[in-house]
Amino acid sequence: MSERAVTAMALGAGLGAWLALPVPPWIAGTVVVGTYFARRPWLLVVGVILLAGGLSEAARAGLGGVEPGVLDGEVTLVADPERYGEDLRVEVRSGGRRLEGWARGPAADRLEDRLAGDRVELRGLVEPIGSPDEWRLSRHLAGRIEVTTVRSWSPGAWP
Repeated sequence: MSERAVTAMALGAGLGAWLALPVPPWIAGTVVVGTYFARRPWLLVVGVILLAGGLSEAARAGLGGVEPGVLDGEVTLVADPERYGEDLRVEVRSGGRRLEGWARGPAADRLEDRLAGDRVELRGLVEPIGSPDEWRLSRHLAGRIEVTTVRSWSPGAWP
């Protein structure tokens, strides 16, 4: 593959990610695999654009759809909790979505020693973030949860 083709592929990946094309992964994968048989570098560039666009669209789609309400169940900690004065901030995954969690008082005390990967049984109020800033977008945070109760926890899987 020439340097020109590699440069075109890199630019195509960036373009596809920026455009966030709603392309099913199997279509992009078929184009990429087809380049092996066709031996056409430009076809690989097209496949990379489609693949990057489809994956970017899937990532952005995961940021929406959080309904306000009560979450009462098990979540997985995505990051270690961090103290901010009396408040505790933690990122959790629930139902395939990441939420920014805030806890205070006894709930914060029960969460403070937990680690990323631990599963925690909790109760809290969920709300959408609204228009997320760049930092929240980079963390794939779809909503917020105000943790009111932490009941139990179990360690995460070894890997």
